[in-house]
Amino acid sequence: MPTEQQITRSITAAEDLESVVSTMKGLSAASLRQYELTRSAAERYITNLERGLEVVLRHGEIGSDEGGADSIGVVLLGTEQGMCGPLNRRVLDHAKGWLEDMGHDPATWRVLAIGTRLGDELASHRIRAERLLTQPSSVTGVHDRVMEILLLIDGWRAAGVGEVVAFHHTRFEQVRADPVTRHILPVEAGLLHRLRDREWPTRMIPQLATGPREVFAALTRQLVVGRLFVALVDALASEHGERLIAMQSAEANIEERLEELRAAHRRERQSAITSELLDIISGYEIMTQHGSTSD
Repeated sequence: MPTEQQITRSITAAEDLESVVSTMKGLSAASLRQYELTRSAAERYITNLERGLEVVLRHGEIGSDEGGADSIGVVLLGTEQGMCGPLNRRVLDHAKGWLEDMGHDPATWRVLAIGTRLGDELASHRIRAERLLTQPSSVTGVHDRVMEILLLIDGWRAAGVGEVVAFHHTRFEQVRADPVTRHILPVEAGLLHRLRDREWPTRMIPQLATGPREVFAALTRQLVVGRLFVALVDALASEHGERLIAMQSAEANIEERLEELRAAHRRERQSAITSELLDIISGYEIMTQHGSTSD
């Protein structure tokens, strides 16, 4: 049975841990909100790019590069820190299953991994990454990381990679994060057909300042940037969202434990007071009896 002093030390330790968890929960909530707002802005940017592609397609048929090369570029987006559940294992399971279902031989995978904790999981899934990059620590670092990824993809394309796919978690319009597949490039023929056939909202079609092919190349380049940006922000939002849920659960468990410790402390304190009172009464009775015998 723990003593009152031991229970007091346990209460102090639990309160300190509760303070740490509360701080981490606040940081995750603030970061999550930033990434959600950034994602919303990036999605609007992609919508505008697709509108631009719609205009280009109305000025002439532009062929889409469907790849066809033997190698496939794989961008794996994981977590930079812990305490956010099995996100890395889940995204690797999802990626490996998708690639195998699509018939891609592992020998043809060109893999880029992003997230320090993700790198720890790669060996267990028998996946070898050409490079391992860290996740940005804030929204302001996302653009620089996208540019770095884009340079690597350009090298892949020059080496004959025909398709690039990103695998990451998303929590868009849901509470818990789920792994998803995001096509990065080439621009899908199905998307181009939908854009070409979509009705323009006005009677006046915008004109192009240069040739359709030049504008198409510039817009598709920015579309790749936008897709990579959203993938990174989604992965970061998922990491912070899962950590927030974990911290909320930990906070509830600590509160429950504190209630138990405080109740045990009250019982021990009451027992100690009762014992002291009994000692006083016993001493008084002994002294009273001793006085009566003396008389």
